[in-house]
Amino acid sequence: PKQANSHQDWLFGAPGKRRLVEHIVGSPEPKGGWTEAELARAAGLGRHGSVTPHLRALMGLGVLAVHGRRYRLNRHHALVGPLRRIVRALSEGAG
Repeated sequence: PKQANSHQDWLFGAPGKRRLVEHIVGSPEPKGGWTEAELARAAGLGRHGSVTPHLRALMGLGVLAVHGRRYRLNRHHALVGPLRRIVRALSEGAG
């Protein structure tokens, strides 16, 4: 059975998308960046297909960049700070 989205998920449209954003803005980036499989696992999404559109969107926004087969957070992008604040606020309000 499909799990209902939480209020925190609503803003991002889906739980996996929320978990992906939480991970990239809230977790230490491994040396060299994340692999697609690592990001899919962190978001609870399938590596083959379901995480790919989210990664493409984040790259299109300029929040993520791909170097070889690794994804890096563009720490200086104007959206990174606001995304961190949104993730933090949603986490604090979840109780």
